[in-house]
Amino acid sequence: AEVYVEDSGQPRLRVFGSVAARAAELGVRSWHVSLSHDAGVASAVVVAEG
Repeated sequence: AEVYVEDSGQPRLRVFGSVAARAAELGVRSWHVSLSHDAGVASAVVVAEG
């Protein structure tokens, strides 16, 4: 899986391979990504929605 940024600046998650296969088995239809950073610390939250 990889995170990319749309022209609007919104982060998106692209899944492929075994991650995409497992997500399909689980019925995942969309992904939501939030990225943040401050003072040398970065965090990401990903929600899989089915």
